[in-house]
Amino acid sequence: MLYCTCSFAPEENEAIVSHLVNKVGDEAELLPIDLPIDHWQPGLTSFNETEFDQAIASTRRILPNELFDGFFLAKIAKRG
Repeated sequence: MLYCTCSFAPEENEAIVSHLVNKVGDEAELLPIDLPIDHWQPGLTSFNETEFDQAIASTRRILPNELFDGFFLAKIAKRG
């Protein structure tokens, strides 16, 4: 599953994905995302005083450029 938003708000991105990972435990895993672009950052593992699951670093924040706005991506697989 690909979770994607057109937002940089950690409350809509890293917090949601971290909640999923914490709630379902070993039933889901975050997969690495390889991108053919260089204007991205890893997902935040903390914001303000909130710590997220360290696996969130495998998510991606795509930075805006002249071609498109920025967005967030998380690639999630069901283990089974």
